[in-house]
Amino acid sequence: SFETLKLAAGLTLLSPSIPLIFMGEEYGEPAGFPYFVSYSDKDLIQAVRHGRHEDLSALWGRVDQLDPQDETTFLNAKLELNLAKALPHSQLLEFYKTLIRYRKTSSISHVKHFDRHAVKYSEKNFFLLVNHKSDLKEISIIFNFNTSPQEIRLPLRNGQWTKIIDSSD
Repeated sequence: SFETLKLAAGLTLLSPSIPLIFMGEEYGEPAGFPYFVSYSDKDLIQAVRHGRHEDLSALWGRVDQLDPQDETTFLNAKLELNLAKALPHSQLLEFYKTLIRYRKTSSISHVKHFDRHAVKYSEKNFFLLVNHKSDLKEISIIFNFNTSPQEIRLPLRNGQWTKIIDSSD
């Protein structure tokens, strides 16, 4: 869902690790990314087909029905870049831009400047709280995995808090 895509974006971009955004993810590209090749050697093509069949059977107990040598496999993976200009894809792209701007300016990507970290979660309420503290600054990130809004008592320090980003806005 659109809300789940935004949640995944927040988890990816607000993590202290280096984020990896893949092939149109930033605007919700619906095209998959199947494995494809363009070889001329018939033996190599058969070896690839056989290897994919064996590997996927061993990994997942099922086989990818797409032929890696078939041109339609490649064509179905092509990005529809115009989607990034249409709703709701453009909204998702703007959300990614907002998260990236925040990541660059908030020092969230420089967690080494924070000397205390805490992660709290609730399997019952489906939320995750990530807290980074230093003597000068505290950043708390709350991820709600529940499908509806909820009220939760969070273990946050008393004082004035400012909401910076809300994915539902």
